[in-house]
Amino acid sequence: RGTARAMSVHVHRPASLPGVAVVVIDAPKTVNAITQVMLLSLAKAFRDLRVDRTVRAAVLTATGRRAFSNGIDLGDAERVFKMDESRLDDDIVHQMELCPFPIIGAVNGVAINAGFELALACDVLLASPRASFRDTHAAFGILPSWGLSQKLPRIVGANVARMTSLTSAPLTATDARRCGLVNAIVHEADDAHDMRDVDADLHDMMAGGGVAGGADALGADASASSRSPGEIPADLPGNLARNLVGVALDVAARIASLPRAGVAGYKRVMTDGLAVTYGEGRAEERRRAFEQYRALPESFFASMRRAAGLTPRARL
Repeated sequence: RGTARAMSVHVHRPASLPGVAVVVIDAPKTVNAITQVMLLSLAKAFRDLRVDRTVRAAVLTATGRRAFSNGIDLGDAERVFKMDESRLDDDIVHQMELCPFPIIGAVNGVAINAGFELALACDVLLASPRASFRDTHAAFGILPSWGLSQKLPRIVGANVARMTSLTSAPLTATDARRCGLVNAIVHEADDAHDMRDVDADLHDMMAGGGVAGGADALGADASASSRSPGEIPADLPGNLARNLVGVALDVAARIASLPRAGVAGYKRVMTDGLAVTYGEGRAEERRRAFEQYRALPESFFASMRRAAGLTPRARL
């Protein structure tokens, strides 16, 4: 489907990965620092993707090996900070949060401030061993505006979040993995380790066959990826962290093989539940579940039985 280019933001739809979009930040001269134009381009990219019903999963990454994003380009900081906060169509994190499909962040290097917040807007995070996460808002005497002060404590715990944000010290990839911010660390071929060091649980999950009888038995997309696991399609840029992005694409392809509505509904109930108390979240999950159950036709349960390899009982 080609590539849409908007300044230093590229949107790719790899032909070998139906249902998967890849959004790439590409500003190597400024260590992927983000200008106002780039913010608007990123917001538009996700705004367009979220209304495209062919998209089932997305990967967000950046070029090079040094930085996911060095934060806001300081030469453009005043224009960024003076943007109209009521214009939510131009708010990149808001647009990412509205996406019905999961977003896999492939953090290829440092993620500072705005870069950290873009990472936090992803649903799954994979990281290079070179990656680190740094919040220097306190050092500048300003507050974050995309949820960093609220999301980070909920993910890693209040004490780790306070140490990270109130000291402006970097959170390494290893520590981020240990405290649950990062799902897996993926080494490149020229690192001290190789692909065998991808977290075993993630590797096993990606290699597994999923629902017995095939995911399409329950209404998933029947179109399969034509790429090998870990492979970078030829229509993606060559200057990506190849192993990292390859694993991110494996996760995205796995999600894209599942029913779009099922994934979207599950993501929404989890996201909404995190915004309320545990009890309220449990009650809302139950309400939505039984509303859904009551609407299920008999054919759905027949599909479940076929997916599990069960045959109908003989009638007397």
